[in-house]
Amino acid sequence: MKDFYLSQRMDTSTPQGMIFLQMIGGFAEFERKIINERTKSGRIATARKNQYAGGGVPYGYQLLNGKVVKDEQ
Repeated sequence: MKDFYLSQRMDTSTPQGMIFLQMIGGFAEFERKIINERTKSGRIATARKNQYAGGGVPYGYQLLNGKVVKDEQ
């Protein structure tokens, strides 16, 4: 079924083609926002548990067992 949509040309000069294109765009935007919300809430939950939520480890620190600790060296 996936190959059907990839191989067919979408005629955006017709009202049906335009509404279909807008629907696809709307669903794509919705999906991006849902992923963004889930990622953000997951990082916030991780940070609230005092665990490393990602990104670069600051200079002078290291990551041990999911926590950022000061590097004594």
